[in-house]
Amino acid sequence: MDVESAGHTHTATLAAEVWDVEPPAADDRGEWEERGEAVLHCPSGELAVWGVTAGPRETYLRLSDKDGMWRVRVYCEGRREVRRLAQEGVPEGVEHYLVQFWPASG
Repeated sequence: MDVESAGHTHTATLAAEVWDVEPPAADDRGEWEERGEAVLHCPSGELAVWGVTAGPRETYLRLSDKDGMWRVRVYCEGRREVRRLAQEGVPEGVEHYLVQFWPASG
C-alpha cells in the first residue's frame, strides 16, 4: 500500500490502529484534508513501514498471525502546509496520517 505525501523532503507522522471490527470514523480527531479506503491482502499478517528515500523503518505493524484480507482507512492532515513549507526547507511533523485497519468480511 502506497500513500503519497503532499510535500517532498520532509518527515510526516503516522499513527496506525488495528481493530477487530470497523472502527468509528475519525472525523472528530483531526482536521483531515484527505481520506480514502481500500482493501489490502496481507499474506504474512505483518506490514513494514517504509519511507520513500529512507527505505524500511524498524517499525512493523502486526495485523494478525495469519494470512488475511483487511479494510484500511487512511486520513491525512497538514498537506497544504507541508506542500508550502517543503519549498522553503525540510519541515518535520507537519503532515500527519492516521491509518485504521480491520478485517474485511466475506
